[in-house]
Amino acid sequence: MTAFMKEKFGITEHPTQISMREKELSCESVKAPAASAGTFSLYLSLTILDQLKQLVKFDQELWCNE
Repeated sequence: MTAFMKEKFGITEHPTQISMREKELSCESVKAPAASAGTFSLYLSLTILDQLKQLVKFDQELWCNE
């Protein structure tokens, strides 16, 4: 995807911030059948900016051990 963005649009992506922390699941975030509210998970977020410091991508993920 990085090569495509550079070739097609001239955008050079720069990973700006990667964050990881332990997080307790809330009722709203529980979607896996084996998970329940209060289960601990790993929260990941990634922010990527372009060469002009404009947002290109923001991703959030919750990883659970089932």
